Amino acid sequence: MKRTTLFMCILLLSVSGVSAQSGGKFGLLFDLTSLLADIAAFNDGYQGGVGLKWNASENISARALINFSVLKTTTPAPVTSDSTFGFSLGGEYHFSGSKVSPYLGASFGLAMASQTVADVTVNDPTIFYVGALGGAEVKIQESISLFFEYNLMAIFDDGTSMVRMGTDALGPGAGKNVIFGVIVYF
Repeated sequence: MKRTTLFMCILLLSVSGVSAQSGGKFGLLFDLTSLLADIAAFNDGYQGGVGLKWNASENISARALINFSVLKTTTPAPVTSDSTFGFSLGGEYHFSGSKVSPYLGASFGLAMASQTVADVTVNDPTIFYVGALGGAEVKIQESISLFFEYNLMAIFDDGTSMVRMGTDALGPGAGKNVIFGVIVYF
C-alpha cells in the first residue's frame, strides 16, 4: 500500500507539476526501485533515487543520479539499519527512437554505506562501482516514459573487489541491479 501510494503521488506530481515540451532534451529521472524490490527481510525501508537525464541526440543520452536506500528491521532483535547514499553518472546508447527504445550503456559511481546494529555502527565503507547497463525506455506520453534496466556492477570497497550479477547490486540495503523508474521530460 505504501509503495503504491508513493508511486501514484510521484506520477501525479510529475504530470501536473511540469509543463513538458514535446519530447524535450532534458528529463527528471525518478528511480522507483523500491516498488519492485523485495524488502521482505526488513520491516520498513525505501530504495530509489532522483536525477537528471540529457538527450544529446536521438540515440545518445547522459544522466546523473543521486540514489539512496534506508532499510530497517526490528524483528528478530537486535534492531538493524542499513543505509546507503550515492552519486552516479552514466551514458546510454539507444538503438531506436521509437515508443519502445532498448539501450545499452555504462555507469560509474560512489556510495557511502552504513550498517547499524543495536545503535552501534558496525561498518561504514565507501564504495566505488563501475558497470554496464542495459534496458528499455517506454514512452507513455510525449513527456513521460517508464524505464526498466539491469546493471552488471564491478564493486570496489576498502581494498576488496567483486562483481555482482544477481539482483543485489551493492549488498543488502544498498540498491538493486534491477531498476525501474519514471522520466518526465521538459
